[in-house]
Amino acid sequence: MNLNTLVLKVASRCNLNCTYCYVYNLGDLTYQNQPKFMSVKVVEAILQKVSRHCEKHNIRSFHFVFHGGEPLLQSMVFFSEFIKKAREIIKPQTHLHFAVQTNGVLLTKEWCEFFLSEAITIGISLDGYEEIHDSKRVDHAGNGSYEKVLEAINLVNSYQGKLNLGILTVINTQADPDRLYQQIKRLNIRSFNLLLPYASWDVPPPDWVKNATVYADWLIKVFDRWYVDDKPKPSIPIFEQILGLCIGLKQSSQYFGGEKLDFLIIETDGSIEVSGALKICGHGMTKENMNILEIDLDTALQNNQLNLHYNSHQELPYPCCNCKVVSICGGGFLPNRYSALNGFNNRSVYCHDSLKLICHIHNTLMNSLPQKVLSKAKKNLLSYDNVFNEIHSMMSY
Repeated sequence: MNLNTLVLKVASRCNLNCTYCYVYNLGDLTYQNQPKFMSVKVVEAILQKVSRHCEKHNIRSFHFVFHGGEPLLQSMVFFSEFIKKAREIIKPQTHLHFAVQTNGVLLTKEWCEFFLSEAITIGISLDGYEEIHDSKRVDHAGNGSYEKVLEAINLVNSYQGKLNLGILTVINTQADPDRLYQQIKRLNIRSFNLLLPYASWDVPPPDWVKNATVYADWLIKVFDRWYVDDKPKPSIPIFEQILGLCIGLKQSSQYFGGEKLDFLIIETDGSIEVSGALKICGHGMTKENMNILEIDLDTALQNNQLNLHYNSHQELPYPCCNCKVVSICGGGFLPNRYSALNGFNNRSVYCHDSLKLICHIHNTLMNSLPQKVLSKAKKNLLSYDNVFNEIHSMMSY
């Protein structure tokens, strides 16, 4: 077991108050006991432990993702010193990558110049056109953030591709899929990912109906528009991952695939966590009394919860084991399986959405291939109804 990514919560407060935020608004209050900002002492411990981990496992590429809260509440000096120390402490044979995930509101020309100088990839959250974005991504006074986010995206685009920008959109099924896609095209976004709302069986997603496929139906509309679109068109990782898995590529994300999940979270106080999204499962769920100041990364990976997350696409609930699409679905995202009754021993709350989306993408891909190729590859179309019924025959709920 080894890692190639750390998500660093460099600030534990945010200048926005998004209604769906798993850190502040879904019942977990542990942020209140954490320092507002990551200290130099924690940074030193992180870099020393990463250096040892990379050397021990001969890791040639390591990723740091600056996250929050809102990471741009931290000073530019913090990031500059972090990157400088990382390059000094971590062995030169390990190539370092840096990224920042921001709400965009605080982004300025000075920040962009800094990110450009350090080759830092920028991720900005944009949930769609104005009325959709501002329905949930609001500040602490309840005001929408759309205009400021749009200014940030246009600022990054003014660098004409020199800055690497990706957009992250939390799916709102009330949004018009075609209008949202056209907005992304109009903004000249090159990478645009769609994120299912963080949810569990106890805290189901908005508009969700058991055994229905509200999210798949919405995603399929975007996929169909994107799949036949002429170039240039944006990269949409959720669709590209499923397409790759359909043809047998070995890859993984939190939601799909069969590979191990090789990342961890470090909070401002140095706490080591498996995934911030587990906060939706209950107050304190992410707290395992592990701290980077006290233990190394290899020791952390022996923790039961971290081990479960690391292997979550291999250690599956019973209904998933014989499912025809499990090699693509991977059982879904671990927090989406949780219920207070059964713990993580459930299929994903998005099970039927994932199944329908995968079947649709698989069949669209197969139908676009010549019949001779299909026959040679021995690939058949998938029936959502048949797989649905097979899953339900194995379930008692």
